[in-house]
Amino acid sequence: MCSGVRYKTVKVYFPNPQAQLPILMKDSNISLLPWGRRKEQEGNLPLGGWARLDSINTGKWEYVHPQPVKIAVDAFMEKSRWFVYSGIGGTL
Repeated sequence: MCSGVRYKTVKVYFPNPQAQLPILMKDSNISLLPWGRRKEQEGNLPLGGWARLDSINTGKWEYVHPQPVKIAVDAFMEKSRWFVYSGIGGTL
């Protein structure tokens, strides 16, 4: 599971309660949106910072009306190791 992302020179880690992800909007601008929910945070989202695609496809997230987005990152961290993302347009 991804626990950190890098966008340009900024590194963001999920454990930080103020963590935001850079989202590529339809107008090509980048918006920073909150990344998940932690135990100490209020809200309706399930705890955590990610969702398995199969759980979305089987409807477990329907109550929050999930929408696909492109996350604009240069690299992501998993299990304390950074991976450079080389996809088209730098989005996951």
